[in-house]
Amino acid sequence: MSNKLNTVQRPIKSMFVAGGITLASGLVAMMAGSASAAVFTQGTTQTVGYSQNFGGGIVSATVDFTLSNLTNNQAEFIIKVTNNTILGSLTNAGLASIGFSSDPDATAGSATLSSVLQPDDTNVFSGVGTPDSIPSLGLTEICTWAGNNCNGGPQNSLLAVGQTDTFKLTYLGNFSNNITLDNFGVKFQTSAGSTEFYGQAVPEPLTILGALTAAGFGVAFKRRTTKTED
Repeated sequence: MSNKLNTVQRPIKSMFVAGGITLASGLVAMMAGSASAAVFTQGTTQTVGYSQNFGGGIVSATVDFTLSNLTNNQAEFIIKVTNNTILGSLTNAGLASIGFSSDPDATAGSATLSSVLQPDDTNVFSGVGTPDSIPSLGLTEICTWAGNNCNGGPQNSLLAVGQTDTFKLTYLGNFSNNITLDNFGVKFQTSAGSTEFYGQAVPEPLTILGALTAAGFGVAFKRRTTKTED
């Protein structure tokens, strides 16, 4: 009788273990995706991370997007850009532009940019275009820049390593109660040439906790099952 029960229980336990590991794997895979969408309601802040090995260094940035105000026809974002590049063998790595797509779409030609005075800000981002895209990143629809345009500019006009800039971006559209931003792109100009690539929305702390909990549950259950069967 005991052997029959064990025979039935083992597949059930295996399903629980597999389920916990599959759930954890799915959440980790979701966090490790390439470009990722972020849904904003008024007051929401989302951080986007960018990092790429390039030219003997690691070009890297974080951008905080905050939807500070939303009406039926206007969206207002406060955007904080920080150049976190590790130079390595690079001698410079200016951040030239950032871009993204919006759903609902921005009305063509409606975007405006203005400075937000913050301590230690460099106040270099000065232009915005819609529709406009970063070179080689055609999915971006709104582009803001620190040089001459979305293509870049002189190194001394870009956001240098270690610098931060905060600005307000406003654009018109047909909105309801939320906006989805996606296809977050960035352009760096370095001593080894230029590079453009997509970033990733950083997972919320609860999402990370959920993935770690699921993974821990799967491992703990597997150990317990193995010990019982022994």
